[in-house]
Amino acid sequence: MNEAVPAEVRLSDGLGAGAEAHRIRVYRMDDNEWWVGESLAACVEEGKRQCGPECFDDPSEQYELSDEQLQRLIFVDESDGAEPPVQRTFAEQLAREIAEGGPFPRPFAAEDW
Repeated sequence: MNEAVPAEVRLSDGLGAGAEAHRIRVYRMDDNEWWVGESLAACVEEGKRQCGPECFDDPSEQYELSDEQLQRLIFVDESDGAEPPVQRTFAEQLAREIAEGGPFPRPFAAEDW
């Protein structure tokens, strides 16, 4: 059964019931790379820090993915060597990455990885 995963997922910062939750989303950075983080600005800043100021220099290519796009776009997971590779929606992969934890923002997917 393929259950729909909520497109917006909140990550508690662990400070208790009164703590503000962080909204983690997927952002298109250019025509072949997507990042995950709390904001587009944070993803662009970290991307430029990692690969240089010339990276992600066209703001017209950058945007937050819609709920429809998260359900339609397919993440291909080749990490475990499975043949054929495991496929899941971007929404499903987003939920997995948030559950896994770690630092955000970070790369999410790319066509050339």
